[in-house]
Amino acid sequence: MSNLINLVNNRLEYINILTPEEMEAAQKFLEELQTNVGKFEKELVRSVSSSTIEYRFKIGEFLDKQIRENNISTKERAYVWNEIKNLTQSDIEVTNDRGKRREFYEYCYRIFQFGEKIAWCFTWSQWVDILDRSAALHDERFINWLADRKQRITTDNLRMLLLILNLFVEKKDLSVFTKEEVCQQFDFLYKIVEQWNALFLKYFNSKKDNLTDARYEKFTKYKKKYISDVLNRSKFARESETELICEESFRKNFVDIDQSANFQK
Repeated sequence: MSNLINLVNNRLEYINILTPEEMEAAQKFLEELQTNVGKFEKELVRSVSSSTIEYRFKIGEFLDKQIRENNISTKERAYVWNEIKNLTQSDIEVTNDRGKRREFYEYCYRIFQFGEKIAWCFTWSQWVDILDRSAALHDERFINWLADRKQRITTDNLRMLLLILNLFVEKKDLSVFTKEEVCQQFDFLYKIVEQWNALFLKYFNSKKDNLTDARYEKFTKYKKKYISDVLNRSKFARESETELICEESFRKNFVDIDQSANFQK
């Protein structure tokens, strides 16, 4: 459907040059969209808490129906969400998860695409972390692998795992792996997370305050350097060498540069 309208500086602008008939149809679609989404949300919040995954899942289900019925393409979808966000008057719209940096409606829509079983595996905060990272959506087998381990993986560990995955897929084509092989790759990436936690505890008692000022101030930068170092050194290494590689990389980026009493030798 190429009849979409965009709101720019509070003025309606048509994405493409349309005939009068198409412009009329686009305007009608926009008005119906405003009414339907706002009405649906207000009715939904009466029976389902707006803080739950069920609430977001049901919004995603409703949006999926709108997308299919109006034959809206993937490219056009962003305009649809923008129209809803800017033009739908809803008392719920002021919540934190609908800020400028949160693609609320897109995320609800995507969560619904994974189905109920997968959707309920994660909290909204975790879903936002997952959907914020394009690498997590690079191969849907990652979401399935993650769902099978939901009890083991904390939110902090998930965030680090997503950071590692993002760096990993920059140089790896996951599509070449079988299901068993790709799960082994994900297991390896999670082992890097587990080793990081163990080493951070061993050398710094899991406290950033025990780092040098330079490492404290640029913690994420050196964390990424540690991850990159481990991934590069592990390319041709045996699985049994992973722990050694992780420790050497950790010491290189965080420990050996520190001559204070902040760590154990």
